[in-house]
Amino acid sequence: MKRILALCLAFGCLVLWGCAPLKSDPQPSAAPSPTPPASAAAPSQASTEVQANYRGKVVQVLDNALLLAGEGGAGDLCTLALKDVALTDAYGEPLKVGLSGGMKVEVGYSGVILETYPAQLAGPVSLRVIETGEDWVGLYAQVLQDLFRADEGLNAGISRTVFDLSAAGNLSESEKSALVYRMGQVLGYEAELGSYETLQSEGSIDPAEPYFEDGLLFSLKLKEQADGRITFDGEKWRSALGAYIFYDCAAEKADGVWRYTVGSHMVS
Repeated sequence: MKRILALCLAFGCLVLWGCAPLKSDPQPSAAPSPTPPASAAAPSQASTEVQANYRGKVVQVLDNALLLAGEGGAGDLCTLALKDVALTDAYGEPLKVGLSGGMKVEVGYSGVILETYPAQLAGPVSLRVIETGEDWVGLYAQVLQDLFRADEGLNAGISRTVFDLSAAGNLSESEKSALVYRMGQVLGYEAELGSYETLQSEGSIDPAEPYFEDGLLFSLKLKEQADGRITFDGEKWRSALGAYIFYDCAAEKADGVWRYTVGSHMVS
């Protein structure tokens, strides 16, 4: 009897097990699909189209860059990097000569000018040489450096340099600004445009005892310009009894470069 009961119980368990729903093997969840890129297209590039043009004169050739004096008057100075800039001549042909001071150029750029001093032309694309001009800034920068080195005792204790360029008739107003900027860079002192009169009016020079205590006053005077030759005077002034003059200088252009000689050296 006990055997029959055990068999019945076993049979019942088998029936119940057979009626239970089959448990499926676990399936791995599907991996999330990768997030598609924001755009399947190539990344956008900055526009290389010319949005504006800037005309100026090359007043300094830097390391793969230029300093330009613009047509906007005093203070209109701009720099631009030459990397990837297409250089052409006046006819749009590839430029076959190197860039040099005095060249008048037109720069195609993005239209954005960074407000530094000098300003910076952003996104330059092209540079066309309109004509080969005269590098007056380069010539006068050399003259002023030579004047600074002459009688260096006059330079003791200075902290500023002032430049009277009112009689330098072959310089535009922006070229005057460029020359002063360059002198500040090369001499390492504060540099500004001015005159004996402006120094008097600001109290830096006492007319009763003429002496520029904290600086030097430089001046240039164009005397004659004709037939590829100019004559001029240059002066470095510290006081009524402390000045050095390059008198009756003559400059001529040879191999594309202006060079000068001093007629007389005068000391007071």
